[in-house]
Amino acid sequence: MIGEESDTYQYILEQGQLIGAWKILLRQGRERFGEADENVRLALESITNLEHLKRMSIRLLQVSSWQELLQTP
Repeated sequence: MIGEESDTYQYILEQGQLIGAWKILLRQGRERFGEADENVRLALESITNLEHLKRMSIRLLQVSSWQELLQTP
């Protein structure tokens, strides 16, 4: 389908994936570390590399704080 190959379509898909990753990290992090403060949320939402967010989702199981999680390379 031609529409699925457009830059706009790809951008929309990527944005949806980013938002989903942020929501999952915030939800799982809340269970592990407690509610994220505004600075943590802003720092997390400034990460726009999906692979980085995926690494963070794995590292979430290994760290003991939001600060440690945000240091994920």
